[in-house]
Order: sequence, then structure tokens, then C-alpha cells
Amino acid sequence: MIKEPKILAAMIIAFIVFVLFTLLLILPTNIPIGLTYVFAVIGQLSAAIFFPILISFLYNQVKEKEEGEVVWRVFKEFFEGGIIRVYKDREDNDQPENGHKDLKKDFLNHKEGTIKLIGVSLRVFFHQSGPHYSSIEEICNKHLRYKKVDIHALICDLSSPELANRANVENPNCNLEESIGYNEVKGTISSIEKLKGMYGTNSILFQQFISAPYCTAIIFPDKCYISQNILSPNPPVKLPLIKFSKDSHGYKMISEYFDYVWNDTKKNGSTKMKPMKIFSNDVTRAYTHMFSKVKHINKLRIYAPSTAIIQPHFLANNDIEIDDCVIMIRKVPINDKLYSDVHSREIDSLIDRWKMMVDDGRIKKLAIIGYDKISDLYYIVCDDNILMTDLFALNTKSTSGQQTNNGPIIYYNDTLEGREYIMRCIKQFDNYEKHYKESATIYKNY
Repeated sequence: MIKEPKILAAMIIAFIVFVLFTLLLILPTNIPIGLTYVFAVIGQLSAAIFFPILISFLYNQVKEKEEGEVVWRVFKEFFEGGIIRVYKDREDNDQPENGHKDLKKDFLNHKEGTIKLIGVSLRVFFHQSGPHYSSIEEICNKHLRYKKVDIHALICDLSSPELANRANVENPNCNLEESIGYNEVKGTISSIEKLKGMYGTNSILFQQFISAPYCTAIIFPDKCYISQNILSPNPPVKLPLIKFSKDSHGYKMISEYFDYVWNDTKKNGSTKMKPMKIFSNDVTRAYTHMFSKVKHINKLRIYAPSTAIIQPHFLANNDIEIDDCVIMIRKVPINDKLYSDVHSREIDSLIDRWKMMVDDGRIKKLAIIGYDKISDLYYIVCDDNILMTDLFALNTKSTSGQQTNNGPIIYYNDTLEGREYIMRCIKQFDNYEKHYKESATIYKNY
């Protein structure tokens, strides 16, 4: 339809003029020849106006019909596919409705059943700075009150090759343990354990898998959301978020996929190398678990930004003998005089405690090396059999200046994945030792 009245009036007038002057030219009349030429020119002008408008009108009619058919076909395919909504991404924006806002509403309105989440780290849900952390807290609070709702979460295992691939793409010069994705997963684990402590151990159940799905899915009992992820040096990738109804094929496939990964991980274990999470930031418990059955160590490697996690008294009390022990401790932690003075005194105390073990004959060779690399990661490697690792968070109010952030994790070498992780840390440690031992050795007895 032509919606502009002036165009419609012009087309009608041009049509009437065209017909009138055409009849005057065709029908026998006594019109002078000069006037006939005038009528012919007017008729041509009216035709020049009428026909373009007519063609434009017909074109618009066809175009509107085709566009309508395309739109109808798209909505028909969405409907048949069970797609309730497609959002341009899952980010928040100034629109009254978007994927972020609708997802928060669905969390808020959830009254009964399990919400299933799967993703690489699920940072946006489980990190306190994440946009959906408050929604997770609300679900956990409902679990505490009604026991009718809970959360099942699947995240990537720290030893997954997919996590290493992501780290290499996002920052090729970064070690895996220092990569964003690796620490996001560790942060998620820490946050989940904190929430479980606050709202009950069954409020959130989580497992880790080796093969990371490059998607994020949120599955409610009556609907689900899914957003595709891709490897990119510039995350987030902001790909569309799709919402499926419960009766759709898409919902069925996504839900069955989650259940398969969940049950397979539960049955076979994510890594088979028994990573053990030690809760409550209890390094002593980690030491107990790590060395409870050890009586002799060929080489002990300790890499730490603080003396807080280095506990020689435990080794002495358990009659453990060590052939070769190398400790790498951060020598100048930060440009803070007060903290630096405290840290220096702690290093002196550390040397005295470990020298006592040398004097008692429990350690044959001991080297303590200072390093200036700023790192929040620590690890302790016992031969090539077992490893304890964790992140540290700066806490200037504590006497030691730092405190553990997530809680130690123990790794074993009884599988290929475990051996690879341990050997990667040993290689890094030996490279650091070679680099710093000539210029930064604080103490050695040989």
C-alpha cells in the first residue's frame, strides 16, 4: 500500500491527465495542430509521473510480501524448533528486555527442581563480581529454606587440554597456571565451596570434566539457555544467546548432553588422578595428606611467594628424611617498606628453622634461593610423585602479609594427566633454579 497521501493524489491526477489527453489525441477533433502538440507533451509528462509511481507501488507490494514471507518463515522455523527467544548476546544493556535481564528473572522465579549449569568456568555465575552471582545466592538460600531447589554445575578440569588451548590463544606468553581461564576455574571452585559452607553441602553439587564444551548452558526444568563460545584472543566473544522451551528438540539434546557428561564424570572421574581439594584454607591438613605415608624424599621442590605455607616442623615431626631440598622464596614481594621488613625477618626465621633440620641430619643438601618474580602461585613437589598447589592473595592486615586464597589441591602421578601436570611444574621450577641460583642464593650447605 502507498501510505503517503500526496503521492497517491499525484498518481491519480497524473493517471486522469494521461487518459484525458490520450483520448483527445486519438479521437477525431477539430483541435489545432499546435494545441495537439501541447496535449502530447502534457500526456507524456503525466505518463512520466504515473508509470514510475505505478512501478514503485507494484515493487513495494511485492517486496513487502516477500519480506513478510521471510519473517513468517523465520518465526515458523523458530516455533517448530522450540526457540522461545534469540538474544544478540548474554550481556546486559539499556534495553528493557535482554538475555541478561530475562535470565535473572528466570532465576528469581525458580521455585522447584534442579538448575543445571555447564561451561568452562561459569565465572559469571559463581564469582562474586559476576553479574549472576546474586541469582546463585538466591537459589542457595531457597535450598536452605525449602530444600526444593538446588544447582548442579559442570566446569572444566584444571588439567584439561582445552583449558591449556584457551590459555595459549588468549595469551601465548603466559603459563597455564597464570592464565585467566585457569584461575577463573580455581576461583569458581573456591566460591562453590564457600557457598556450600554457607547454605549446605547439597545446595550446589559440581563436577569437573576433561573435554571442555565450548558453550555455556543454563537448564531449568521448563526451559534452557545456550550460548556458543569460541577460542578468541579478545574475550568475551558475545555470540547470540538462544532460549528453548522444554518440549523442544533443542532442550532435549542439551539436557541429555548435560546428563551424559555429569554421569560419565561421576562414574569415571574427571581426571583419574585424584585431585583432592583441601577446604578451609588449611595448609596443615594438606601437608598431613601429602606426607602422611612418606618417610624418604629424594628431592623436595618448594616454590612460594610467602613463608606462610612452608612448614619444616611437620617434616621433622614425622621423621621424614630428604636427600635434596630446594626452596625458592620471593625475596622482595612488593614496594611496601613495612611489609618488606616483616617479610625479610620471616625469611631469616625460615633459614634458621631449615638449618636445624640440616644440623639434625634430616636434610643432606639444602638450598634457599630468593627470586624477584611476582607470582601468586605456590607449589610443593615431592620427587615426581605428588604435588600440592594453590593461589595466594595479598592481605596486608595479616602478620605474614599473605593468606591462601582458595585452598590447596593435591595432584598425583598415577595417570598421564597427573604426571604431565607435575612434570610441567618441575620443569618450570628447575628453570627458575638454574636462572637464580648463581645470583640469588640466600643459603646453601654445600
